[in-house]
Parts: sequence; structure tokens; C-alpha cells
Amino acid sequence: SMLLYPPLLGALGYSEVERGLLLGASIHDVAQAAGAGYLVSETAGDVATLTKLLRVALLAPGVAPRLAAAPR
Repeated sequence: SMLLYPPLLGALGYSEVERGLLLGASIHDVAQAAGAGYLVSETAGDVATLTKLLRVALLAPGVAPRLAAAPR
């Protein structure tokens, strides 16, 4: 996905920012998302990295209440 998505999104006509957003949201690993973004451009790499890191950071607030409510 790291090597396939960047040219595919370019062929579909997405802008650099849109490609970075989609790469950061769709690729599982942080390093691979960043690498795929930087294959497109520096802007796309920055957006992909920020998107992926925000998704990871938002896992804790989403998971913590479920863990607290789980039966023990």
C-alpha cells in the first residue's frame, strides 16, 4: 500500500493535501503512512504524518471509557 497508493491517488486527480490526508488515514503503520506521503511531496508527507499521529492520539480517549466500563 505504501508504494501503490501514492501513484494511484495521483492518477485519480487528488491534490497533494488530499493525498496526504488519505494516505495518513488509510495506511496502518505510522512510518509507512509518512513514507508514502513523502513519496508524493513534502506537503503530502507532513499532512499524512499529522493525520496518522492524530488518529493514534485519539485512540486513548475512545478506548479508555470502554475499558473502564468493561466487567472485570
